[in-house]
Amino acid sequence: MIMSRSPMANPTPSDEPRRLNDPPKTIVEHLDDLRTCLLHSIVAIALGAVAALPFQELWLRLLVHPVRASVEHLTFLSPTEPFLIQLKLSLVAGFIVVLPYVAHQIWRFVSPALYDHEKHWVNRLWGASVGLFVAGLLFAYFVMIPLSLRFFMQFRSDFLVDQITLKNYIGFASFWLIASGLVFQTPLVLIFLMKTGIVPRDTLARNRRVMIVIIAIIAAVFSPPDIFTMFLMGVPLYLLFEASLWFAAGITQQDKEEHAGPPTPASSSSSA
Repeated sequence: MIMSRSPMANPTPSDEPRRLNDPPKTIVEHLDDLRTCLLHSIVAIALGAVAALPFQELWLRLLVHPVRASVEHLTFLSPTEPFLIQLKLSLVAGFIVVLPYVAHQIWRFVSPALYDHEKHWVNRLWGASVGLFVAGLLFAYFVMIPLSLRFFMQFRSDFLVDQITLKNYIGFASFWLIASGLVFQTPLVLIFLMKTGIVPRDTLARNRRVMIVIIAIIAAVFSPPDIFTMFLMGVPLYLLFEASLWFAAGITQQDKEEHAGPPTPASSSSSA
């Protein structure tokens, strides 16, 4: 019985030889490369945090900006709480600044073990991954955090008075930012599954109802247990799913054109 691969699937590693630019390394040499990668990354993060530390008040103002329309003020329960939070924000800001360098160090360590077609796809999707993550952060910052806070603050009354602490709000906003950034990576995961043939595109397109249920489950996991925030998370997820199908169709067409190549003289003369 002959099993056919999906037309979107890449060749297996046995079909495509690996291009080795360096001779094989021993386990000790790999561990030494890993140590160098981690050391350079840790030093870069530390330097980035030190560089971001003078702007710690700016990072705090940026993060609390979405709450100003719904909450008059934030409180803190410990004298050291504002300082420690600004210190943590500086560390995160420094990590974001040096993230390209850290990613480059990780890529230098991982890339020798990849096949040529795998390197091609990593390079092809790297920019899209960063762009989608930033889009997720912006969506959470300008849409999800303000709308969810406005919704929850409607339950205030003369008896129920909000006393939101700075620590609780930072945790709330950080959760939304990270969750939204990760959720916006969904198109890349789906394109990978379709490209490798694990889940054909036609199967996903025919089972949209199943995908809606899966999206609802993901939205429930990544959001607080209420319908409003699930809706805020679920709608972008479904739009990203439809965009994944569209991009996968475009990539398939592009790959077919690349494999077909220009018409040969014989075929051109015969068609004439």
